[in-house]
Amino acid sequence: MKILDTTLRDGEQTPGVSLTTESKLLIAKKIDSLGVDIIEAGSAHHFRGERASIKKIANEGLNARYAPTAALRKRIFDAALGCDVDSIHPRSTGLRPAHQGKTEKRPRILFGRWRSK
Repeated sequence: MKILDTTLRDGEQTPGVSLTTESKLLIAKKIDSLGVDIIEAGSAHHFRGERASIKKIANEGLNARYAPTAALRKRIFDAALGCDVDSIHPRSTGLRPAHQGKTEKRPRILFGRWRSK
């Protein structure tokens, strides 16, 4: 069994919440200290600041994989890979019918390589 934490991705989807890179790094380190296997980051595609945060945290040497989400488009995957990550959580909004709410459970797929320890 692997444990996936979505605090950093879901947390910033809360209205009025915006975390600094330093805050995200502190949270990522705390989550990592709990033994979580995968920490899901936000999307590297949308904002330059988010890409910088993802890259900084990806290079911190955490034990957990740090994986941004990415829609199934080459330019978006390229943006994520440019953040020095070794894993990406691909997602496709086209697979979910438009009439279904955001609370619908969707499968998550993790592509990537395990880091050598």
